[in-house]
Parts: sequence; structure tokens; C-alpha cells
Amino acid sequence: MASTMADPELTRAFQELQIQVLNTREKVRHIEAEIQACERQALIYELTKKTVADLKSDHQCFIGLGRAFARQEPSQVLAQLDSRIGKNQEKIRTIKQAKDYQEAKVKETENNIREMIQQKKNADKK
Repeated sequence: MASTMADPELTRAFQELQIQVLNTREKVRHIEAEIQACERQALIYELTKKTVADLKSDHQCFIGLGRAFARQEPSQVLAQLDSRIGKNQEKIRTIKQAKDYQEAKVKETENNIREMIQQKKNADKK
């Protein structure tokens, strides 16, 4: 009868590991959503850059500043877009590193759960 009853410490550790896996998977989903948002923003920047690059050099552009607009040369707008694209790419790189870390954490926790189950099975066989 003792073998059918679960060890309270083992049960608690198993539950904690399961909760950790669920929390980490949720973080990964959140990070993936963030990556998608950044990639959409990168696409918008690229399309805007292409549109501005097609304008004549003497054409005036207007950028939004809160509720107001400021007039700028297309070259200045392109420089700002290049800066934003670079920052966005760096942000995507950083977020992907965080995602890789979280995915590795999930795998490690799942392996810990497997080891715990295997140890329990081995202990029950003895």
C-alpha cells in the first residue's frame, strides 16, 4: 500500500515543476507575440522607407510629433527610418535570445520531471 501512495515531497516537487513549465511556456508565447509585433513594425518601416525613397529630393515630408506635424527633407526622414530599423532589429535579436533562453528552460524542466518520474519508477521496482 505504501507504493501506491505518493510521497508528499515528491508530489509537491512535481507540481512545482509542472507550474514552472506552464509559466515558462506562457512567457514563450508572450515573447513570440512581441517578436511578431516587432516584425510587423519592421515591415512598416521598410515600406515607408521605400515610399520616401521614391519621392523627389525637393519634395517636403511631414512627420508626426504628437498632435503636430513637422516638415522635413526626405533625406532626414530616411535617416530616421534607418535608425528606427536598426533599433528594431536589435530589439528583435534581444527578444529572440530571451525566447531561446526560455525554451531551454522549458526543456530542462521537462527533463527534470522525466528524471523524477524515472527515479520514482526505479524506487518502486526495488
